[in-house]
Amino acid sequence: MAQALALGLTLRRPRSHPAPFHVAYAAHFRALMEFFHDARPNRPPTGKDWILTDFLPLGVLNPLKGRWSTRVEARFVASDKLVGHLSRDRRRRHHASREWGSQADHSMIVRKVRLVFRLVPKAAAWFPKTAQILPRC
Repeated sequence: MAQALALGLTLRRPRSHPAPFHVAYAAHFRALMEFFHDARPNRPPTGKDWILTDFLPLGVLNPLKGRWSTRVEARFVASDKLVGHLSRDRRRRHHASREWGSQADHSMIVRKVRLVFRLVPKAAAWFPKTAQILPRC
């Protein structure tokens, strides 16, 4: 989480950034959305990866589990096409509707990270770097 937040803050600075910065942001976005929502859209969790539910106290349900907004899911699919595999649906980077790491992308992640810190009692201990950077977001 900390790396995505830090990269998002860097990309918000007014200057041109190399393509790998944006691809890295898309990769972090994809991984974090799977974590926050407990799985990929319309699929059950695999059992191999960490998911938000793993960190919640007993009896607390993940409010994001299986709930993908149209905007978040569309962005997830775009990140999947960009960093996941080669496909005919993969668009060339310069034709994307918006660059990865935009304010809208950053806001999607920050809102969910703040939710994690509200729901998980030991979040600051488990994610200390994220706890340090979150107030700047």
